[in-house]
Amino acid sequence: MVCRAYHLGVAATANNAETHCPHAAQDATGPCATETLKSFNCSLYASTCSETVGYKAYADCSATVAANPLGMVCRTYHLGVAAKPGNAMHCPNAAENAIGPCAAEVLSVGVPTSTTSRPTATMASGESRLIPGMMMLLSVRGLINANN
Repeated sequence: MVCRAYHLGVAATANNAETHCPHAAQDATGPCATETLKSFNCSLYASTCSETVGYKAYADCSATVAANPLGMVCRTYHLGVAAKPGNAMHCPNAAENAIGPCAAEVLSVGVPTSTTSRPTATMASGESRLIPGMMMLLSVRGLINANN
């Protein structure tokens, strides 16, 4: 988290985006390449949300998580919030067929998500790179492991 947050901040300064955006991206390169994102916790989802109205278990939660290594950011965030006392209303946002803010997060099942389907930007050099715009949100909300 610390590395990506730093590089995202530096990327926002004049003429530094091309150098620092790759370090802050979900599939970071350079100094942040070893910093891993938190993944969706299937056991936590079941234990936190199974008693809520409308709960539906994932068809194959482990396979869904494996097929979406970078594609469950919204669900992971809302599951973390739902796990805190009095926040079960976030469970539908963490569901396989999520509602609300996570409904737009399309999941793959059984086939890992390709990074080419993610939003990209064309750098001044003409190279296409992933957009790291969510990185600040990820770091603020604790979706990047700080110990890696």
